[in-house]
Amino acid sequence: MKRKRFTEEQIIGILKEAEQAGNIREVCRLHNLTEQTFYRWRKKFGGMDVSEAKKLRELERENTELKKMVAELSLDVRMLKDLNSHDVVRVLNQLVESRGHPAIIKSDNGSEFVATRIQEWIEEPPHGALNQITPAAYAARLALNHGKAA
Repeated sequence: MKRKRFTEEQIIGILKEAEQAGNIREVCRLHNLTEQTFYRWRKKFGGMDVSEAKKLRELERENTELKKMVAELSLDVRMLKDLNSHDVVRVLNQLVESRGHPAIIKSDNGSEFVATRIQEWIEEPPHGALNQITPAAYAARLALNHGKAA
């Protein structure tokens, strides 16, 4: 982002100086600005004092953050609308038929965590194949399923 040469306080001071002097060109030359910049500043900050300019800057920053939040939420809503609940239920039913019911799927971290945990559960060997893994690996998996560190 481009760095500003003048703070709001300086801009307001320059605007007041030009108002008192009555000669905009001379004030612009003195501060090395273009008249276009001066008029842009006057349009934005004209009639304000320093505290109002600071409030304006804070409101602009807050507005930017809110716009980002709205964009993210709109994307989430669009993704949820595209998600067909019947497809999710069908796939989960197929998983239960092929692997049996999971002992536990613990979720307190949102939908991304659930999707990741379901994918891990799918990739695990079926519960009947537990005798093919080592006791330590079984204990680690059991601890993971119960939310404990191994």
